[in-house]
Amino acid sequence: MLRSTLHHVGEQNDSPEVTGSLRHTPELPKRLTDLTPVVIVGTSIWAVALVVLFFTTSGLWVQTALSGFALGFVGLAIVGWQRAAARRGSKAAQRL
Repeated sequence: MLRSTLHHVGEQNDSPEVTGSLRHTPELPKRLTDLTPVVIVGTSIWAVALVVLFFTTSGLWVQTALSGFALGFVGLAIVGWQRAAARRGSKAAQRL
């Protein structure tokens, strides 16, 4: 009995006792997988921090806010790159 339920990696498994006990995992809603709003909100927060810090202080904090704002645009570029790869059907692309 035990030997019949063990399968090797890569072996086709069509036995009803295994497939009957597995449940289909539902897809996550689009609003939970879309990273664009998260990146936009984060970039906006850095932009507000940059403006406030530019007029109230100087030095390292302004540079930090400027870096966060710039990296937000890098994040938007990465999200766009992933979307383009998923549209053209790249196997390595994350499905967004």
